[in-house]
Amino acid sequence: MLRSDWRITLFKFFIISNVIDAAGTLKIKYISSLLLLLTIFMRKKIKLGIYEFILLVLFPMVAVPYSYFICDVSLGAAISAVTFCLGIIYYIAIINEKKITDGMLMFFVNFMTGLSYIILMIFVIALILQITGNQSYYWTVGSYLQHKLKLGFFGYNYIGSIYMPIVYFKSSMFLIFAFAGACFYEKRKSIIILFLANMLVSTTANIVFTVPILIYYFIKKIKPRMKSKYVFSFFLLGSSIMGIMILFFDKLYEKLYGFISDMTLQSSSSMVKIGHITSILEVLLNDVKSLLFGMGGGSSFYSSYLQYKVVNSEVSQLECLRRFGIIFTSIFFLYIFLIIYSLYKTNKKILACGLLMLFLATASNPQLLSPMFLIILAMCKEVKTKKQNRVGIKWGGSFYG
Repeated sequence: MLRSDWRITLFKFFIISNVIDAAGTLKIKYISSLLLLLTIFMRKKIKLGIYEFILLVLFPMVAVPYSYFICDVSLGAAISAVTFCLGIIYYIAIINEKKITDGMLMFFVNFMTGLSYIILMIFVIALILQITGNQSYYWTVGSYLQHKLKLGFFGYNYIGSIYMPIVYFKSSMFLIFAFAGACFYEKRKSIIILFLANMLVSTTANIVFTVPILIYYFIKKIKPRMKSKYVFSFFLLGSSIMGIMILFFDKLYEKLYGFISDMTLQSSSSMVKIGHITSILEVLLNDVKSLLFGMGGGSSFYSSYLQYKVVNSEVSQLECLRRFGIIFTSIFFLYIFLIIYSLYKTNKKILACGLLMLFLATASNPQLLSPMFLIILAMCKEVKTKKQNRVGIKWGGSFYG
């Protein structure tokens, strides 16, 4: 068995690699997965809750064969569609390492704070280059980072009469939850830096879903005696209404389109997403098999808006339903909301807010089905766990209570 400090290092390396190498281009993501997987096999037995057994063990065993044999999806595409299961390796490992689980959330907040400093630094440098007329340097470096290393999106976005820098790492959406984590730990410098980074990554989701967390945090700081359930209920209702209005109401979208297109990077694709939603719902409501079990990971659908087949709608919740069906999606979403509810009930409401906002934010970015989302779920689960009914699994396949 590896020493505890080496296991902690492996956990941290896994988090870092999935934040930086989200696309897997640098390969460190897969190296860290292999190393962490070894720590699991070195254990004589693994403890899993019943939901975790279904989501983390049964689902991967069924998803790829179903996609390949039933849905006629190529084997490569079927496997690629479940690469988010790499997060399962961390999930299984971390929930069986009680002595080191609490420190992982703190490490994640600190690391994302460091990433935020990098985002701010790049933004300022790119802005100076633009003001001095040397923006071509940033275009060159940004093109290498974006197209060669596939780290994210870098360049300039035309707003009004000036070009504003684009600094968006592929893991930037998880700055939303990191901000909630900073509020939870009362790390004032991190709160400021993470908030600024969320505002500067130029995406609707980071801006829209970070602000409610900040409002909730300030309300609790200003009026600590106010009953938490009322504050949280108001927060939940307001955030849900705001999210639905922004993401789904066509008429409201048309009214806000001019403003949003001036302020954000993703707004130009919003009408495409709405077209994807309509197309997917039409397919699912007319095919019982697809509705129940999904169209298969890696499958495509015909978008009536684009008038050709696409593989990913980028509306994560609906994409999960399209790929894997209502049965898996219902279990997965129920598990997420059980964790949110548990955080709320164990006086970790700001983390509940952060996880809820991240879940809503994934409606504009395909990060719900990503290793990092599962990593954050594991962090949230272990931060809140006190007593829970568990199912244990030996490598031979038998269960113990």
